[in-house]
This record gives sequence, C-alpha cells and structure tokens, in this order.
Amino acid sequence: MDYPCTFSVDQISFEGSASIGDEKLLLRAKGYTKEIDYAFIYDMRLINYHMFIVVDPVVANSDLEISKLGRNTEDFFENLWSAYDERSRQSLFVPAKAEYEAEGDYEYIEPELSKKSKAHIGLYKDCICIVPHDKNARRVPLCFAQKPMVDGYQLHLKLDTGEYYSIGRMGRDSLVYFERLGKYHADACAKWKQSHEELERNLETRLGDRKAQYEIIREVSDLIITGLFSPEDDAFWFAGIKAGKAVVELVIPENAATYLYEFTSSMDVDDFISCIRHAMEAVGTNREVIFGDLEGKTLYKMSVDRSVYVRILRKLNVGRIIHNQAWEKNIRNII
Repeated sequence: MDYPCTFSVDQISFEGSASIGDEKLLLRAKGYTKEIDYAFIYDMRLINYHMFIVVDPVVANSDLEISKLGRNTEDFFENLWSAYDERSRQSLFVPAKAEYEAEGDYEYIEPELSKKSKAHIGLYKDCICIVPHDKNARRVPLCFAQKPMVDGYQLHLKLDTGEYYSIGRMGRDSLVYFERLGKYHADACAKWKQSHEELERNLETRLGDRKAQYEIIREVSDLIITGLFSPEDDAFWFAGIKAGKAVVELVIPENAATYLYEFTSSMDVDDFISCIRHAMEAVGTNREVIFGDLEGKTLYKMSVDRSVYVRILRKLNVGRIIHNQAWEKNIRNII
C-alpha cells in the first residue's frame, strides 16, 4: 500500500508516497526514488503526527522525516513497525508467529548496552523475542536462563552470563504469558542438557570423518569442548583452546573451514567458552553470521546488530584454516 505523504531526506522535502515492503521502506516522488533496507533503520518515532526515522549514515546524513499522512499516520507507524518486526525476527532466526504474543514494556542490561522501552514480546518454546521499534531487538535463549522470577505483573530473567531481562505492563496477557514461560523454560533447559549428554556419549560416532581432525586438535590443545547449535539438530561444533587461542571446527554437512580466535587481552577461558556457546546457539548453522563477510548481506547485518555474543565472537576472529594437505601443519603451528 502506498501512503501519500511529505518526506524529507538530507533536509530536502518531497511530495510523494511511502510504501512498506517486506525488507525495505520505499520513498517515491516525481523524479526521485529511495529504498531504505530495514537493516539500516536504527529507530523510528512518531511525534506529533510526524514520523522520525533514524538511519545509518550510509543511507542519509540526517534523520528521515515523514509527515502529512493524515488519518493514516498511526496505521502507517504500526504497519511499518510490524514489517520491521518480522524482518528483525528473521535476523534472529525465529519464526514470525510466536507461541504467544503480547505488547508491553521491557528492560535489559547487557555487557555493551542497557535499554528499556516498549516492544512486541513473542514467547517461543526455546526463547523470548523482544522487538522494539529500533535496532535493539533481542532473542533471549531459555536454555541459558535461570528460573524466571515473577514480581506481581513484572517478570525477571537472568542468564548464566549475567545479562538481565525484565518484561511487564502486558495487561491481562501477563499471567498466561508467565505461566507458559515457566513450562517452556523448564522444558528447554532439560532438553538442552539431555542433548549435550547424548552428544558426549556418542561423540565418536557423531564425529564421523571428522574424528582425525578432532584427535589432532585434542592433542595440541590444553582443553577441548563440544557444543550444539540446537537440541533439534544433529550438527555440532568442537573447539580446542590453549594460551588465549582457540580453533573451532564445525561438524556440519558442508566442509567448513577451521576458525581461529584470540582472546587473551579481552577475557578469560570461561568467558570465552560462554561467549562461543551463546553465539553458536544464537545463529545455529548459519555460520556466515559469525565468520563471513557481511557485505551486501543485510539480513545478517541485522543479526549481528541484535546479538551481543555474535558481535563479540566476530571481533575475536583472527582467520581460518582451509581443509587441505597443509591443514594439520597449520594447526600445529598456530595453537
């Protein structure tokens, strides 16, 4: 649907229309067209019937302003937020449709950021998805969470890494939401633990043709760990760690490279292990989000913006080793 409006880009005003797409906002006027991928929209605010949209400087040198929407103003804002919400959930690798959906207030405290505002709050069997109308959406994994605490109509959730999340002011939806969350949390934690125990019991079989690589990495490392992307997936990963360095191998159908990390100056071994476990669970087998060049991959850019441990792990990455005849020699020289 096209919304007739006035819009301003780089302080130049146009009479035209705005159209809300699945991945982009399209602004059109006579002789002028501008597409704005949701990956480059950082915030949107409706103030006195004017829409203000904060964008990445690669899009424009100042905020976008959309006005003269008339009776369609609130409808435009809600539909744009809904489209932005769906794209954000895609970037967090959760379905658009949650088990239970509500709108309320949220607050979170993370290593890099503290936020509180209003959001769409989706409850899934393995996570809570908080989607405000800015780039700070979060997927909160239940498998890493302590038991949820309820204080009246406010829910508090703390992760094993210390991050704190709170949601509330959801009206009559609160009690049903909290009740379901308690069950989903218990089930997610039990399934996560059971699946890792099964992985350890059957590790040799599940390594398959990666067993030789595992043995070499174990030989040269002080510590070797294994982990799942998801309890629903046979794919997994293992990492060898020594003296502030780590090599990470993915046991997936594709023949991925071995990825290298250095973390001596930024964290200790336990913090690195927590970081990689959270990051791998966050992206699943979508490994390009953690290891790849994101040029032109706007959905993955959104993933990184919204996943704190994915950002941290990307910063620690220092290269990769291709699986060829020199692989073993390169591993022994690096770690």
